Amino acid sequence: MPREIHILTPKQVGALNKPGRHADGGGLYLQVGHGGSKSWLFRFNYQGRPRWMGLGRVDDGRLAESLAAARQKAQEARERLAAGQDPLDAKRVQAAIMASANAITTFRDCVGEYLAAHSPGWRNPKHRQQWRNTLATYAYPTIGNLSVRSVGIEHVKTILTPIWRTKSETARRVRGRLEAVLDYATANRYRTGENPARQKLIAAVLGRSRPRVKHHASIPYMELHKLMTRLRERDDISALALQWLALTVTRSGEGRCARWEEIDRDRKVWTVPGPRMKGGEEHRIPLSPAALAILGKVPKTASPFVFVAQGDKAVSDTSLRNVLRDLGYTKADATLHGFRSSFRDWAAESGIADDIAEACLAHTVSDKTVAAYKRTKFFEPRRNVMITWSLML
Repeated sequence: MPREIHILTPKQVGALNKPGRHADGGGLYLQVGHGGSKSWLFRFNYQGRPRWMGLGRVDDGRLAESLAAARQKAQEARERLAAGQDPLDAKRVQAAIMASANAITTFRDCVGEYLAAHSPGWRNPKHRQQWRNTLATYAYPTIGNLSVRSVGIEHVKTILTPIWRTKSETARRVRGRLEAVLDYATANRYRTGENPARQKLIAAVLGRSRPRVKHHASIPYMELHKLMTRLRERDDISALALQWLALTVTRSGEGRCARWEEIDRDRKVWTVPGPRMKGGEEHRIPLSPAALAILGKVPKTASPFVFVAQGDKAVSDTSLRNVLRDLGYTKADATLHGFRSSFRDWAAESGIADDIAEACLAHTVSDKTVAAYKRTKFFEPRRNVMITWSLML
């Protein structure tokens, strides 16, 4: 009579804790270690010699699947034996092939493959570079040159911990992109096992990130070009002021009430004095060619303000909001402050350092010495950022 096979049940596999080997039949054994670890073994005879072959560890979270997979591997080994082949030789060849493939498939390589496969379908052509830049900034220093097969929870934790609560929105994007790339790697057999960037797993390890702040309604930055194009078709002062706000990423009051005396066209700098800034500190803004062009379109008046509505008064918030309304944007779609949110999203997606992006927005720093240092050090990098931002608009 043929020997009985498929003796064990998934429940028994989970319950067996006595160290030793427990037969499933047909040469397949469940091996339980003294520390409680469990793995699968296949016993066979080849050329008169008894031999053992490992078939992998038991996945405690998927006992039925683990048992079925071990039985399939044991059946494949029996078929090789029937054909006169040594199952261990076949295993070594497969392991060598996998090792060779994984040795050259780094996480960075996998990102390139993922983007080549997915980005052609993305609506925004710049999204590809922004996607890559985010991972280059936060993930590559830790795992860029690591075999994608070796990326584990400890690596993901190292990447996300510094930004998990301080830059929660950026952390959310980075985690999602890590998950997508690692899923791609698994689908292409570059790696096996659970994805260490899964949202529930990361939340269990790092806890809840900082709750999302309810931001001012803003237009997605990739759609701002459409709004700016429509604004450029108008010649009224409110439309020009809206473009100025977008190009300088200033708050409404700071931008609307810009004064000619604050602007140095030769040096391409707009210096907003401290009393007009929310943080009370002077803010020097590098002006892009597009921002300077706005100044050339503004009608000259006797008013000290650049954007004048009636008399000597600066254009009002209401006038600017009315332009957005006339173009079909409600408060739920966009606010004047929303340009700054759009810029911040763009900066994060583009891999721009957070310190520089925050300096562009004149966000306050508690230490005044540090704030003064950053205003000085980051001025030229900010100029490059503002030029790049203007070209996107």
